Amino acid sequence: MQQKNVEKDIQDANEGQLHVMEKFGNMAGDLYNLLEIAFPNEAQYMAVKKRLNDVIYGTRNELIFYFKDYSSK
Repeated sequence: MQQKNVEKDIQDANEGQLHVMEKFGNMAGDLYNLLEIAFPNEAQYMAVKKRLNDVIYGTRNELIFYFKDYSSK
């Protein structure tokens, strides 16, 4: 289900939205690497990662909506 939503997001995205998705994806990867180092216990790491993922991608989705191209509709 999540993969289908991502594909739909990318298919319908304009240039500004793609830029936001790329930057947030890179930032998330960097943060996850730091978290893995900071939390060697996998259970702690997964709990923090899940919560951080919700915050990061919730903010990303708000920004994608902000950069929506209304002129094409």
